[in-house]
Amino acid sequence: EKDSKMSHEIKRLELKNEHLKEEIKAQPIINTLSSSRISKLEAENKSLKEKDSKMSHEIKRLELKNEHLKEEIKAQPIINTLSSSRISKLEAENKSLKEKDSKMS
Repeated sequence: EKDSKMSHEIKRLELKNEHLKEEIKAQPIINTLSSSRISKLEAENKSLKEKDSKMSHEIKRLELKNEHLKEEIKAQPIINTLSSSRISKLEAENKSLKEKDSKMS
């Protein structure tokens, strides 16, 4: 009889245990972070979002500026980067070659 009572008590406690496990699963998870830590993380998050927003803004601004400069470059005439002495030398060489060519013809 004592064994029967103990067996019955064990089953009752096991059932209660299962019931408590289900109750625990159903409860919302309680945040274990302290409120000061949460505040610090929220402030850091806000700061990072602001930096991200500023950087995105700056990237867009630079992309627009880049496009504008590309258009400006397309519109400008090509500027000769050769020095005037180099140009004179090439013109003289060209003239000489043309004279030789006309003599050979």
